Amino acid sequence: MKRILLVFSILAAVVISPLANESKQRFDKGAEYYRNGDFRTAADIWTDLYNSGYDNFELLYNLGNAWFKLEEIPLSVIFYERALLRRPMDDDARYNLSIAKTLTRDRYETIPEIFLIRWYNLSALALSSDRWAVISLTCFIVSLSLMLLFLFTSRYRLKRIAFLISVFLFVASAASFLFSLRNSKLVYNNPEAVILSPVITGRSAPSESGQELFVIHEGLKVKTGEQIGEWCEIRLPDGNRGWVPVTSFERI
Repeated sequence: MKRILLVFSILAAVVISPLANESKQRFDKGAEYYRNGDFRTAADIWTDLYNSGYDNFELLYNLGNAWFKLEEIPLSVIFYERALLRRPMDDDARYNLSIAKTLTRDRYETIPEIFLIRWYNLSALALSSDRWAVISLTCFIVSLSLMLLFLFTSRYRLKRIAFLISVFLFVASAASFLFSLRNSKLVYNNPEAVILSPVITGRSAPSESGQELFVIHEGLKVKTGEQIGEWCEIRLPDGNRGWVPVTSFERI
């Protein structure tokens, strides 16, 4: 069994290591073009790298910078937002996003988010979904071991300590599991999107015949909802809702 695991480990290292090195080389090549002022080539290289599945804060943040330099403000907003989902408290990304948003046309008074929800989201984004899952599993296994110790030991003091720690770790396991699920939803199934169309009209129904409700412009962040055919209902920062074509935005 140990030999089989060793073989699999070696095969994984042989396959993954060259791929990681190739991705790093492509990222560095884009960085070289960026330093030389060729922002278009840098953005193209990094975009291809992102589309190939390479996904981390540095790539997303630098893509935001490249699109900002190219005055593609909606795309810069998208990638700054994506970067902040990987590292929500990064000062540079937060500052650059705020600058990019000042260059968008629409100004809406945002409905404040409930404190507990904001805390929950920030806590979930503090670590990756995989790391939260590992913490959850580790806490659960240790909790189960301590519970077995509680059941079979005859020493009262040890029994009490094992029970208390077991309960604490079980709660930590459940919380970590919830954080893992939330992180996965925010990063990979985020309902928020950024408008890419220069001008788009929100309608009361999913068709061109729907009543015109509002007009919005590129760069605005919205929350997507139900989708019917080629139309999707969106919610504006002030809470208003309307239907727009799915081709008018890109999900974060």
